[in-house]
Amino acid sequence: MAVGLVCSSDIQAAVRYNLVNDYRFYAYSEYRAKRQHDHTLQIKITRDMRPRAEREPSGGILRATDDTFWVYPVPEILERILTQEFALSFLFRKVSRKDMESGLILELVLKSFHGHMETVGLVTRLIHGNIALSGRLVHRKSRKTLFTKVYNSQTSVKLKPVTKSGHHMVKQIGRSLEELVPILISDVEQVLERTNPPQKPSSASGKKKPKKRETKPLDLEPLGPK
Repeated sequence: MAVGLVCSSDIQAAVRYNLVNDYRFYAYSEYRAKRQHDHTLQIKITRDMRPRAEREPSGGILRATDDTFWVYPVPEILERILTQEFALSFLFRKVSRKDMESGLILELVLKSFHGHMETVGLVTRLIHGNIALSGRLVHRKSRKTLFTKVYNSQTSVKLKPVTKSGHHMVKQIGRSLEELVPILISDVEQVLERTNPPQKPSSASGKKKPKKRETKPLDLEPLGPK
């Protein structure tokens, strides 16, 4: 593989990035639940299992993201964004990162949160973003697991030429998260709908049913030739 041209912005990340509230890198979804469930939810990263290569700077030419890129620690980034996303979906009565009395807990194991760059030819570069995690929805009191699932979202873009490679890697991570989040919320909503289906209106109420109005039949001419 050929060695590409090196810009000054490729040597190090000039700024720290904030996916939580910078719309250039992450756009919150417009996912809205069919109805609100009378539950409270805590969102919690229980383990950070990212490989060391994703967390620590490699030195030299900048070809991958690491933990020095971010304003917040990576687990906190995910917790903050997912808390906001679930709150905006109106699926739960309350969503929090630190509610120790919530009825349900969404436990997440982070496996990858990474952007990297490949050089093709002299100036063309492939920018990749990858997020991988496993999710587990748990009832707090009974510790019953309602569902588990592994999520892996990858996005790529080809750019020629490239400046601010760090900027583009962060953007691809944001795109990967934008694709993952609605799927995760939808999975949680489906579980709630199965375990707590909407109640049908009771017919045993004391109120009398209104009488149906009598309707006269319409005097229609018969179809076809007379």
